Parts: sequence; structure tokens; C-alpha cells
Amino acid sequence: MNSLLKRAVLVVAILHHRANGLHFISVGDWGDNLPWGEANQRNVSSGMDAWCAVENCLFIVSTGDNFYPDGVTSAADPRFDTSWRWVYNRTNIVDKLWYMSLGNHDHGPDDGREQYQVEFGLTEARWYYPSLWYDVLYTDGTTTLHLIIVDSESLRQNKNDPAGQLAWLDSTLAGSTGADWKIVIFHHPPYSAGDHGPTDATMVDQVLPICLQHGTDIILSGHDHNLQHIVPTVNPTVDYVITGGGGRALYRKDLTNEQVLNSLGLEVVNFSYHHGFVAFDFSPTAYTALFVDESASVTYSYSRSR
Repeated sequence: MNSLLKRAVLVVAILHHRANGLHFISVGDWGDNLPWGEANQRNVSSGMDAWCAVENCLFIVSTGDNFYPDGVTSAADPRFDTSWRWVYNRTNIVDKLWYMSLGNHDHGPDDGREQYQVEFGLTEARWYYPSLWYDVLYTDGTTTLHLIIVDSESLRQNKNDPAGQLAWLDSTLAGSTGADWKIVIFHHPPYSAGDHGPTDATMVDQVLPICLQHGTDIILSGHDHNLQHIVPTVNPTVDYVITGGGGRALYRKDLTNEQVLNSLGLEVVNFSYHHGFVAFDFSPTAYTALFVDESASVTYSYSRSR
């Protein structure tokens, strides 16, 4: 478990949002290899830079699909430069630490190449990815977050010791007693109203029960190329947030999938069909999530309090 101590400051933010606590941004489905996708990705990078020019963004979380179409072929693959380092090199994000997770495209043709992204982190301090699954206890001295990163593709493909990963998730969440907020991060959303919905059986059957048993506050995912906020209609103690608008072609809302989610007792509170990212701002007793587009404009937000 890694503990990073940083001090948050108050800043005046875009569109009258004021950061009053621990602030970070999350983006997924970004590492494109096609010209139009690369252009979208750079637009999102510009928006991230503009946002972090006025917000005290402490770090960035990736929800996976870092490299399309099939991951990287070594820890020295030039895509680490062309799809990441040289894209997110703008003034206000060039020094930010990234907490990484992997998507299905990062695993490629099932030859173990997902490990190259772990190896890359040994030589790049801003790329924090010590293992396929890991956790971080992050505090600014006032608020403490427990970030728990799961490798959903390994679970879905029944590889890389899935039983061990699930046991680790259970024990890690069970032992999470010192954090104000628990955030579980993985690529494949358990629920979605987009093209990749309405449900993911592995996440719903294997991962979600563990998360809910131990009081997880946010399930943060990507995979569907849009931004979504989904909540249970009864006793909404967890928020399902999808941030998959990093640059790859967008997916529209599927009304049939939404109807299935409704039948399962879930409400799609917001579906943002645009590229962008999600920003989070935490205090010990409340947080706000803001859906932000490429121009750094807030298109949707919600807040939760204890």
C-alpha cells in the first residue's frame, strides 16, 4: 500500500466551481492509434490542462484502454511516448502522477503483454502501476481516499490468478478502516446504458458483491466511450461512474439497455455523449463529481454527503 501526503489549496475554478478539498481527474479509453482518435485525445488533453490550470489537480486516474488496438509490445514501446507522454505534456498536467489501470485492449492477444505496462512504471515515476491490481491510500492531510484498482480483464479472461485477485479485493476492502471514501476502479463497468451494456456478468457476479459488502462509495470504470452516472433507485449508497471519453469514437445511449437497468432497480441519472473526463473534489464528509468536456466546460455534476 502506498501513502502519498500532499497539501491541497483553495482555488477558483472554471465555471464557478471552487475546489475545497482533495481534487483529481479521471479519464479512460484514450490511447488511440488512428488520426481522428489522436485528434480527439489531444482535445481532451487540452481540456484537462485548462481545468488543472485553475483546479489543484493532485493526480490523474486512468480507467484503462491506454493503448489501442492491442496494447504495447515491450516496456520500451514508442507508444508510451506517442500516445501518452507527448500527448499529456501540457503545462498544467505534465508533472501529474497517473494511477493506471488496464482495459481489454491493453491485454491484446493474450500473450502476457499487459505486464509491460507494469514494467514501464519501474522507469517512469509518473506512471504508477506497481502490479496488475493494487491499492493506494492517498491523503492531503485532511481527507483520505482509498483507491483500489482491479484488473477486470484478467478476471473476465480467467487468467493471472483471478481467485487470488478476488481474495485480495475482499481482504483489502475489509481492512479499509482509515479512509473517508472508498473508490474501486476497473475498466469494465458492471452497469452501462451504452453500447457495452447493460451488464457485465463477471463484474456483477464476482466483483460487485465484494464492493457492496464492504461499503464502497464509488465504482469508477471506462470501456463505454462516454460519461455516465448510474445509481440504485432504492438506498443509493454507491455511485457508478463511467469515464470513457478520452478520445476513442463515442458510443451512444442504448435505450433498450437503459430499460434493462431500470428493471434491475437502477437509474441512469446522466449520460454525456461527448469526449472528456470526470473531476472529483472530496472533503471528509462530502464530494462532488463533475463531468467535463474537451473545452473544460462542466456538462453535469452531482454531490454526495455523509
